[in-house]
Amino acid sequence: MPKLEGWSWLHNGSLAGRVYNDDKGRFKDGAYIYTSLVQEYSLKDGNRFAQTLNTRYELGDSEWEEYRKERAEKARLRDLKEPEVD
Repeated sequence: MPKLEGWSWLHNGSLAGRVYNDDKGRFKDGAYIYTSLVQEYSLKDGNRFAQTLNTRYELGDSEWEEYRKERAEKARLRDLKEPEVD
């Protein structure tokens, strides 16, 4: 099943993001794509899915979630580098 990472909802009800594991062989891993209109959005066992007309996508981290994780990691690394002040 193809998986979208770094995805975001578009104003027209479709998604944009990087696709991986496209089992139909349409896209290379990491290709940035725009889906057709999402027909159904669902949650199952903590995983998110979006169904378009012809494809069901597993949704990884959204663009916002990736941004938050990146910021947290940068803050963690910064805190490791800064010496403690007495």
